[in-house]
Amino acid sequence: MDGTTRANWIYLFHGEDELSSHEAVQGLVARMMESPMGELNVATFDGEKISIPELVGFCQTVPFMSDRRLAVVTNLISRLGDAGRDEARAERSTRSGKKTLLDALLGFLPSVPDFCRLVFLEGQLVPERDPVLQAIRQLGGFVKAYRLEEPGVAAWIRGRASRIGCRISSDAVEELAAAVGPNARLLNSELVKLATYCGDRAISREDVLALVADARKASVFTMVDAVGLRRADVALRELRGLLADGDHPLRIVAMLIRQFRLLIQVKELSEAGLSQDEIARRSGAPFRSVPALQRQARSFTYRELERSYRRLLEYDLQVKTGARDAEAGIELLIADLLRAA
Repeated sequence: MDGTTRANWIYLFHGEDELSSHEAVQGLVARMMESPMGELNVATFDGEKISIPELVGFCQTVPFMSDRRLAVVTNLISRLGDAGRDEARAERSTRSGKKTLLDALLGFLPSVPDFCRLVFLEGQLVPERDPVLQAIRQLGGFVKAYRLEEPGVAAWIRGRASRIGCRISSDAVEELAAAVGPNARLLNSELVKLATYCGDRAISREDVLALVADARKASVFTMVDAVGLRRADVALRELRGLLADGDHPLRIVAMLIRQFRLLIQVKELSEAGLSQDEIARRSGAPFRSVPALQRQARSFTYRELERSYRRLLEYDLQVKTGARDAEAGIELLIADLLRAA
């Protein structure tokens, strides 16, 4: 595509790391606000209530005493994600309305004027096959996915600590990563709390143990233990407790994926005769957790661990792509893990 026709003023920020996505958009808004009459040239549209004619009208209006304007649209693409699919749970009229909205949006994107920065902000990962994402890519727009995966949590914590101006020990990073997992907003909240508490001194592992609640981590560990012991009552009780506390099924599954990945690694390294210190170093597990992980790993065969790990990954992918309902599927998943164990 010729460079003069690229719509590089259309942006899509998406992914489970909502904090980073929001900060990227806030940066664009802040730069607009620095310009004369900036507040008159910025508008935010809620994807749940949006009117495409209203969005088009704003985007096509010449900026007031400025050379550009900025429109931010939140959580519209994920709302439209099932517009083209025939889902039994959706009403026909609802699908029709979404399809009309999707068609109107796709028809408008190629005509967004170059003086308007049109920004889509999504609080979840948009699948690559999504028609709006594909249209933005084909037009030469900017697409950025912010994802916080388990292996990158420690690095994220160190980077965030540096950004907010606090120091944190390696042990504290490890403890915080294990207690919270890949949840950027919660990690940031806990890190700010720790930094405020510690003041000028470095955050220590003891500070994390004292201030960061890790009941959810313990419950997941208990759940995995119950699966290994074929205790369906305990496993389902822990699951329902996590859901009642407000944990999203994908958050629970992310912790289970981490747990089963560690169990596979610890089982392999233990049977290779490595010391607990070396097992901790190679697997990335906290040293104090290795004995308990070894005990759990002995409850599973390699085949059981690998099968359970694959089931968890399949569930995660199916929910994120809209092929499976998170709430309805989580108990069936745990029951499936119990049968696999």
